[in-house]
Amino acid sequence: MEKANEIINSMFEQLVTLQTILDGRGECLKDKPVEMLSIPECAALVQGVSTHMVRQLVLEGKIKAVRTGNGKRSKYLVNKADFLHYFQK
Repeated sequence: MEKANEIINSMFEQLVTLQTILDGRGECLKDKPVEMLSIPECAALVQGVSTHMVRQLVLEGKIKAVRTGNGKRSKYLVNKADFLHYFQK
Protein backbone atom coordinates (compact mmCIF):
# COMPACT_ATOMS: atom_id res chain seq x y z
CA MET A 1 0.00 0.00 0.00
CA GLU A 2 2.89 2.38 0.76
CA LYS A 3 4.36 1.81 -2.70
CA ALA A 4 0.98 2.60 -4.29
CA ASN A 5 0.80 5.89 -2.38
CA GLU A 6 4.31 6.80 -3.55
CA ILE A 7 3.33 6.11 -7.16
CA ILE A 8 0.14 8.18 -6.83
CA ASN A 9 2.02 11.10 -5.26
CA SER A 10 4.59 10.95 -8.05
CA MET A 11 1.83 10.99 -10.67
CA PHE A 12 0.19 14.06 -9.06
CA GLU A 13 3.49 15.91 -9.05
CA GLN A 14 4.02 15.08 -12.72
CA LEU A 15 0.49 16.21 -13.64
CA VAL A 16 0.88 19.50 -11.83
CA THR A 17 4.30 20.07 -13.38
CA LEU A 18 2.87 19.41 -16.84
CA GLN A 19 -0.01 21.80 -16.22
CA THR A 20 2.29 24.57 -15.04
CA ILE A 21 4.46 24.11 -18.12
CA LEU A 22 1.39 24.31 -20.34
CA ASP A 23 0.33 27.47 -18.48
CA GLY A 24 3.69 29.06 -19.20
CA ARG A 25 4.82 29.10 -15.59
CA GLY A 26 7.05 26.05 -15.77
CA GLU A 27 10.37 27.78 -15.30
CA CYS A 28 9.49 29.56 -12.06
CA LEU A 29 8.07 26.40 -10.41
CA LYS A 30 10.59 23.93 -11.77
CA ASP A 31 12.67 23.41 -8.61
CA LYS A 32 9.94 23.88 -6.01
CA PRO A 33 8.13 20.90 -4.48
CA VAL A 34 4.44 20.59 -5.26
CA GLU A 35 2.08 20.69 -2.31
CA MET A 36 -1.45 19.43 -2.88
CA LEU A 37 -4.30 20.28 -0.54
CA SER A 38 -7.74 18.82 -0.02
CA ILE A 39 -10.76 21.12 -0.21
CA PRO A 40 -11.09 21.40 3.61
CA GLU A 41 -7.37 22.22 3.86
CA CYS A 42 -7.79 24.97 1.25
CA ALA A 43 -10.73 26.45 3.15
CA ALA A 44 -8.71 26.48 6.38
CA LEU A 45 -5.82 28.22 4.64
CA VAL A 46 -7.71 31.39 3.69
CA GLN A 47 -9.86 33.14 6.29
CA GLY A 48 -13.46 33.64 5.21
CA VAL A 49 -13.42 30.90 2.57
CA SER A 50 -15.71 27.91 3.08
CA THR A 51 -15.36 24.39 1.73
CA HIS A 52 -18.47 25.03 -0.36
CA MET A 53 -16.83 28.07 -1.98
CA VAL A 54 -13.63 26.14 -2.75
CA ARG A 55 -15.67 23.29 -4.25
CA GLN A 56 -17.63 25.74 -6.42
CA LEU A 57 -14.43 27.39 -7.66
CA VAL A 58 -13.07 23.97 -8.60
CA LEU A 59 -16.27 22.91 -10.37
CA GLU A 60 -16.42 26.23 -12.27
CA GLY A 61 -12.81 25.73 -13.41
CA LYS A 62 -11.54 28.88 -11.69
CA ILE A 63 -9.15 26.80 -9.59
CA LYS A 64 -7.47 23.79 -11.13
CA ALA A 65 -7.77 20.52 -9.28
CA VAL A 66 -7.07 16.84 -9.74
CA ARG A 67 -9.85 14.41 -8.94
CA THR A 68 -8.74 11.27 -7.14
CA GLY A 69 -10.81 8.14 -7.50
CA ASN A 70 -14.29 7.62 -8.86
CA GLY A 71 -17.75 7.82 -7.37
CA LYS A 72 -19.05 9.45 -4.21
CA ARG A 73 -15.89 8.95 -2.17
CA SER A 74 -13.53 10.66 -4.61
CA LYS A 75 -11.68 13.79 -3.56
CA TYR A 76 -10.27 16.85 -5.26
CA LEU A 77 -6.68 17.86 -4.66
CA VAL A 78 -5.70 21.46 -5.32
CA ASN A 79 -2.20 22.80 -5.91
CA LYS A 80 -1.47 25.10 -2.95
CA ALA A 81 0.45 27.63 -5.05
CA ASP A 82 -2.37 27.91 -7.62
CA PHE A 83 -4.96 28.26 -4.86
CA LEU A 84 -3.08 31.08 -3.15
CA HIS A 85 -2.38 32.73 -6.52
CA TYR A 86 -6.14 32.86 -7.22
CA PHE A 87 -6.79 34.90 -4.06
CA GLN A 88 -3.86 37.26 -4.71
CA LYS A 89 -5.39 38.56 -7.95
